Amino acid sequence: SWRVLLLPYMERKDLYDQYRFDEPWNGPNNSKLADQIKAAYSCPEDHPKQRSQPSTETSFVAIVGDHTPWPGEKAISFADFTDGTANVIIVVEVHHSGIHWMEPRDLHVTQMAATINAQHGQGINSGHRHGAQVGLADGTVRFLQDSIPADVLRGWINLDDGTLPEPAAP
Repeated sequence: SWRVLLLPYMERKDLYDQYRFDEPWNGPNNSKLADQIKAAYSCPEDHPKQRSQPSTETSFVAIVGDHTPWPGEKAISFADFTDGTANVIIVVEVHHSGIHWMEPRDLHVTQMAATINAQHGQGINSGHRHGAQVGLADGTVRFLQDSIPADVLRGWINLDDGTLPEPAAP
């Protein structure tokens, strides 16, 4: 998972060095690491009663698929962000994702609702009122209102469609 690859940049190189890339994320060695960094990938709003002991379930996932920053096997570069890195979502909040923080699973663009905090189905959602947090490719974090129109949200997700999304609420 990309979440494991970020560990050295989160001052957890010690944990990264213990991870065995030659076994599955839930293999015998890696399972021993499962609960060592829970808070970093868990939004406190996802588990308010467990703030002192967050879940191993991640609150942050990537949107994967064609024309996203995570297209699959194909590597991309900053030059591929023709809409600009400040205009493309790279990571989103998903309330109760059901995904372990080490698991290499994310949200596929074709399987998600094109809205925020949809009542049914997969998609960007949070325990926050009226919207969700998203991380952009330029490193900034934005709060997107759940009233954002579907076509505008799709503009934020697509890295090369030529449309620039409307500004998000700061």
